[in-house]
Amino acid sequence: TGGQILALNDKFYAALHLLQVLIIAYIFNDINTILVFYIYYEKKVQYLYWSIGVAAIINIILNIIFIPKYGYQVAAYTTLVSYICMASFTYLIIKFVIKQNLPRWTIGIEGALIIATVTILNYFINNIELNIILNVFLKIVIYGVLLLILWRNVIKKMLQKNND
Repeated sequence: TGGQILALNDKFYAALHLLQVLIIAYIFNDINTILVFYIYYEKKVQYLYWSIGVAAIINIILNIIFIPKYGYQVAAYTTLVSYICMASFTYLIIKFVIKQNLPRWTIGIEGALIIATVTILNYFINNIELNIILNVFLKIVIYGVLLLILWRNVIKKMLQKNND
């Protein structure tokens, strides 16, 4: 059968490790699908096109940059990055543009998006040929933004306390 022939192919085994990356990518696609219901509920479908469009553009740009250098296998990673961006943009649109309250379980999504985004950015920074100063600078910026996101409530309280 066709499946047995594919499984016997060496190219199949060479790309098998990419399956894990694609599974994670589709988890973020499913998270996005769940979040999209909020956009449909509020009848703000035009914002959905922004989220999908930005993710598609990111995917195309990353593919143009990385496929010539690293080959077809990097396409799995660029797909993961674009799906994370799509889910993140959809989440941000719901929270800040539509101003729809999300259930508490979405706090986990926010954390997962932050961790996944930082992990992927860190991976790409480590694998791109950058000089050490630029590499360290990018990591400081990424982890600085991460700390600001994670500690935003504490920072808000401190600023409010100073203003009172």
